[in-house]
Amino acid sequence: MTVTVRNQCCPNKKCVYAGQFLRGNVISHSRKSPRFLCKACGKTWVAHREEPRYHLHTDFQKVIEVLKFLSGGASVRGTARNMGVSTSTVQRWKTRFADYSLT
Repeated sequence: MTVTVRNQCCPNKKCVYAGQFLRGNVISHSRKSPRFLCKACGKTWVAHREEPRYHLHTDFQKVIEVLKFLSGGASVRGTARNMGVSTSTVQRWKTRFADYSLT
C-alpha cells in the first residue's frame, strides 16, 4: 500500500479526529521518512508505526536469522548462544514477529 495522507488518521485517542479518515486534519510532516502531523492536536507519527520492525535497534537480517533458526526447530537458548544475543531478546523477537511471515 502506498503511504499517503489519504490513508492516515490521527492515532491520538484524545484527538477529536482520532480514527477518522479524510477529515483534512492530517498533513505530511517530513519527506525523508513518511511522517505525518495532525493539525487538530499536534501529534506526529510515522506511517509504519504498526509494523513489528518499528523501533527495532538490531539489524533486521540478524532478526531474520534468529527466526529461521527457531522455525527450523532450534531452542531459544541454543539460538541465543549461536547468534550472540540473550535468551530474553530471542523470546521477545519470537513474540513480536509471531504473526508475520518471513517470506
